[in-house]
Amino acid sequence: MSTRDIYVDPSRLVIVSYEDDDGNEQEVLALTARYVPATLRSGARRVVMQLAYDPAQKNPLAPYYCPRGRIGMRLVMPHRITGIRAYEP
Repeated sequence: MSTRDIYVDPSRLVIVSYEDDDGNEQEVLALTARYVPATLRSGARRVVMQLAYDPAQKNPLAPYYCPRGRIGMRLVMPHRITGIRAYEP
């Protein structure tokens, strides 16, 4: 553990379900989920959901420290979100 590691408590995680570009249902176990402004490739400004996740932990049962460099980010258009629920370890 270093001072830059992030403490992750599984009881505070959420599972975000969404439809990907191919129409397939996907799920992300998110450390955080928030709406943020973004500029699309077309130049248009939109609000998207930003999901921060730890790709190394698919099903954590106990709190742990996650290195900041390991955290992944995913942006999802709000109309593709199909559900958000609490993670239950």
